[in-house]
Amino acid sequence: MRFFGKNETVDAQKTTYLLAAILLLAAALRLYTLGSESFWYDEAYSVAFAHRSLQELSLTHFAGLPFSDRNLYHLFLHFWIQLGEGDTFVRLPSALAGWSSVFLLYLLGKTLFDRAVGLWSAAFLAISPLHVWYSQEARMYIFASTFSLASVFFFARILKSANDRWNMDWVAMVVSACLALYAHYVAVLVVIFQNTYSLYHTSRRKLGWPFFRRWVLSQIAVFLVALLWLIGLLYQQRHGWWGWVARKYGPPHIGNLITLWQQFSVGVTFPDSHPWRLIAMLIFAVTLLSGAISPLLSYVKGTQGGEAPFDRSLFVVLYFLLPLVLAYAASQFTPMFITRYLIPLLPAYCLWLGLGIASIHIRWVQWPLALALVLLSFVSLLNLYQLPQKEDWRGAAAYVDSQVRPDDVIFLVDGDIFIPFNRYYRHVTDEQRVWRGLDDPQKLGELVDGAIVGHRRFWIVRSHAPDRALDYAFQRDPRLVQMDRRAYLGVEVSLFQVARRKT
Repeated sequence: MRFFGKNETVDAQKTTYLLAAILLLAAALRLYTLGSESFWYDEAYSVAFAHRSLQELSLTHFAGLPFSDRNLYHLFLHFWIQLGEGDTFVRLPSALAGWSSVFLLYLLGKTLFDRAVGLWSAAFLAISPLHVWYSQEARMYIFASTFSLASVFFFARILKSANDRWNMDWVAMVVSACLALYAHYVAVLVVIFQNTYSLYHTSRRKLGWPFFRRWVLSQIAVFLVALLWLIGLLYQQRHGWWGWVARKYGPPHIGNLITLWQQFSVGVTFPDSHPWRLIAMLIFAVTLLSGAISPLLSYVKGTQGGEAPFDRSLFVVLYFLLPLVLAYAASQFTPMFITRYLIPLLPAYCLWLGLGIASIHIRWVQWPLALALVLLSFVSLLNLYQLPQKEDWRGAAAYVDSQVRPDDVIFLVDGDIFIPFNRYYRHVTDEQRVWRGLDDPQKLGELVDGAIVGHRRFWIVRSHAPDRALDYAFQRDPRLVQMDRRAYLGVEVSLFQVARRKT
C-alpha cells in the first residue's frame, strides 16, 4: 500500500547508505565530549549506589533504600564499574543505548509506514538535543526509553502480521516491556498505550478472539514478571519516599506542558531569545500538524487505503499524547511530570515529526522545512557542546586539592554532596556534612565554635542548598576572616581562616 507516494520509492540501496549516515552521525553526536564534563550529583549517586552489595540492590528487598533506585540500570552498573570507573567509560552504555534507539525508531517507522518515515524519524532522533543530552548521562532514563521503544516496535510488528500463532515478536515485546518497567517506573505509561491501542485495533480490525486471547496472556506475563516492581513501588509510595518530588516540583500546569514541548523540540540549550524560540516552535508545530492532518484527510475523502494510514497515524499520535496526558493527570496527585522521567516519549515525538515531513509531497516545502528543523537542532547542539552544562565537581575538587592543608576541615552543604565531591577529591581531610535548612543561630554557633577547636582553616563547599546560613555564621564571627570564594557551575567553594591576633 502506497501512502506517501513518491517518498516511498526510496530504494533499498539508497536507504542503506542514508541509514548508515544517520547512525554514524548519531554515534558521533553521542560520543563527542562524552567525558569532558564531570558527573553531576545524580550521576555520581548512581555510581555510589551501584557500589552497594547485590543484596542491597536486590528487587526482593523492599525496606531500607528507595525501591525505585534498585532498578535494572543500577544492577547493570554494579557489574559494569568492575571494568572501570572513568567518566567516559561509565557513560558509554548510555551512549550506546541512545544510539540503538535511532536504529529502532527507523525500524518502527518502516514497519508502520515505509522507509521514508523511518529515515526521517531516525534522523530527527539522531540530532535531538534532548536525546543526545540523556545519551551522555550515566542514569537510567535513556535505558527506559530504549526498552520502551523496543517494546513498541515489536508491538507494531505483531499488529502488522496479525496472525494466529505465537512468534518471537510476542516474546520480545513482553521482555522489552518488563526491562523498561524495571529501568524506570514511568515506562508503565507506554504499556498503557499499547493496551489501549490494542483494544482499539482489535475492535476496528475485527482481529477476533485468537488475537485478543494472546494479547491478554502477554499482558498477564508482563504483570507477573513486573509484580515485584509493583509491590516495591507501592511500598515506596506508602512510606512517602517520593515526598521530595512533590515538594520540589509540585503539580504541573499548562506552562509545564509548553516547556516540555520546547525541550522535546530544541532541547534545554537553545538560546533564550524570545523571537527565535517562537519561530522555532512554529516550525515544529507546522510539522506536527502535517503528520496529523494528511492521513486524516485521506480517511475523510475515502481514498483507497485511507483507513489504514489513519490507524497508523493514530498509533503515532496516541503513542505520544496518551502517556503525556496520563502523566499530567497523575501528577496532580503524585508528581511525575519531569522532563527526564518522560524521555520514553521522545522517540514517539520524533516519529511524529518524521511522519509530518514525509507526508509533505511538495519538495520545495518539504526540504526547506526539514532543513529548518535540522538547523534548529544543531543550534542547540552547539550550545550543548561549547557551553558547560553539568555541575563542575571536577573543577571544585581540584581547586580544594591544590590548596588544602592537613589540618583543614571541609563543611559540605548539603550533606549529600559528599558523593560527587569525593568522587574527584583526592586528599583525606576532616569532613563535616551540614544538611540544608540548618538555620538555627545557636546550632550554627556551636558548629563554628567546635570547628575552631583544633583547626585554623575552614572550607565550605556548597551545592543543592540555597540557604547560606552557615556562610553568614562564619562571616559574622570576629575570630574568622574569609580568604577566598570561588564559584563553579553548580558548586561554590569558600575558604575561611582564623584571624591573626594583633600584637
